[in-house]
Amino acid sequence: MNRTDIFTRSIAFWGEEKQDLLAKKTIFIAGVGAVGCIVAENLVRAGIGRLYLADRGYTDPPDLNRQALYTVN
Repeated sequence: MNRTDIFTRSIAFWGEEKQDLLAKKTIFIAGVGAVGCIVAENLVRAGIGRLYLADRGYTDPPDLNRQALYTVN
């Protein structure tokens, strides 16, 4: 399986040139709470080239339902 197979629908939507451009981009997300988790996941699913995540907060059990990148551990 190659990149084109994975991103076929994205390429059909915005074209191969923009998909290649996205694959070369680097994004830094400061704060990976509820919104940051969703943005990070969507960027990865869209095909972002490199993604850096930083969060200096603490995750409490009641927050886990909103933070998809975290587990109890």
